[in-house]
Amino acid sequence: MSSSNRGERIETLQKLLKKHYKPIAIPTGRNVLENLIYSCLLEDAKFEVADELFAKAQHEYHDWNEARVTTITELAELFAIHPLPVQVAVRLKKALQAIFEARYSYDIEDLLKLNLGKAIETVEAWVPTSKFVSAFMQQNAFGGHAIAIDNSTMQALVSTGVAQSVDMLKGSVSGLDRAVPKAKGPELFSLVHQFGVEFIADRKAPGVQAIMTELGIEIAIPKPAPKPTRPVEKAPPAPPPAPPAPAPLAKKSDKKDAGKEPAKEIAKEAAVPPPAAKGQAVKPITPPKGTQADKPAVAAPPAKPAAPAKVTPPVKPVIPAKPSIPAKPPLQIHVKNATKPDAAKGDAKSGSKSDPKGKTPPPKTASKDVAPKSNKGDTKKPGKAPPPPPPPAKPTKKGPPPPASNKGIAKKKPK
Repeated sequence: MSSSNRGERIETLQKLLKKHYKPIAIPTGRNVLENLIYSCLLEDAKFEVADELFAKAQHEYHDWNEARVTTITELAELFAIHPLPVQVAVRLKKALQAIFEARYSYDIEDLLKLNLGKAIETVEAWVPTSKFVSAFMQQNAFGGHAIAIDNSTMQALVSTGVAQSVDMLKGSVSGLDRAVPKAKGPELFSLVHQFGVEFIADRKAPGVQAIMTELGIEIAIPKPAPKPTRPVEKAPPAPPPAPPAPAPLAKKSDKKDAGKEPAKEIAKEAAVPPPAAKGQAVKPITPPKGTQADKPAVAAPPAKPAAPAKVTPPVKPVIPAKPSIPAKPPLQIHVKNATKPDAAKGDAKSGSKSDPKGKTPPPKTASKDVAPKSNKGDTKKPGKAPPPPPPPAKPTKKGPPPPASNKGIAKKKPK
């Protein structure tokens, strides 16, 4: 677009803005810091909203350092009436933090003594993300000439043909500040700012529609985004019908019942009397004999109560019996010429009282009582007595006890 065409469009737009909007004077008497804070609040918002938020912040916080240490969430809640509360909270908090880190105080009145270019560079270093703040400070704090344009105003100027998409990247419209003298700069700023904010908020507003109609531009109203709908789930196909089940075979009892049912129906029909004529008494009809109607109904016998279940005691495990050890047979000792048990006991006692050296005494001869008597007339002398029998063996634990005496043992006479 040539500069002459842009100048003509700016003059036409300025006339239409004066026709449909009234200029708003920015309050004077604010210091540099207050103008910076107010510009952070005014970006993308109406003048009335910015004035209210500025007064609320001054009332809520004791000083601006308290606002600096406040969280972004709390600031956003305080600036809830702003169209972009979170963005304005971030912008203000970052600006205060940058000033505090650079100066450790909020006294920035010395910027008025600096050159205009140097002062603007300092402000841009504190708020690097917004050219609206630096242009506003140049016009209202440092006495320069610039038209502050925010995102809302830039979109409105692009729609009217005054600005192009390239100017959106720069954040400024070339030739706009030269279209009016310095004295009328604040007036043009207020008119353009009101138009831009209203254009974004409501494109059907009367001032916006009137200006676009006179410029011969159709407003493209964006359609609301469709609500996400869930995809319709298709119902699963119905399963094929199952084949009909075969009819059950009739039992003999069913056949008997089938033969009885017609007889019952006949008996019921016979029991119903025909309609009697007027004046005639109705006689009760008795069913024929032999039918099931004259038989009294037999009540079914009551069901027997179920017997309580028997509780079986727990079975104890069977311990296998130990195998029995067969008893050994007793030892039978046949001793020839055995002495009496008393004599043997005496010998055992005498043997136990032997000398302590462990020497066993020689075997004794048989006593006089045991020795057999010689017969009269025998000229031969009697021989020596036989040695004593060995001691009986000890019985085993499980065997039977040994014989108590040697009775029954035959004594042989010496030769």
